[in-house]
Amino acid sequence: MPKVTVTDETKQEIIRAIKEEGVSVMEASHQYHVHFKTIYAWLAKLGTSSGSPGKTNYVSLLRIKQLEKENQELVEIIGRMVHSQAKIKKKDK
Repeated sequence: MPKVTVTDETKQEIIRAIKEEGVSVMEASHQYHVHFKTIYAWLAKLGTSSGSPGKTNYVSLLRIKQLEKENQELVEIIGRMVHSQAKIKKKDK
């Protein structure tokens, strides 16, 4: 990706989209044409600004949120599959 100068306003918009709307870092990277490592650096900086070394950093919290979202999607898919299987078995009887 070519180097892009990002305004503070755009940077805040990207961070807000990730933090509040659940947009993944990769999606934001593609949408705003900013390298994903740059975004992770911004998020890491936010995570360490609290001065609490014992707390989970912000990037880890984002990853947990992303995994929870993926888990919920998988649970829904499995639920639909089980329901479909039950309908098929019921039909065969």
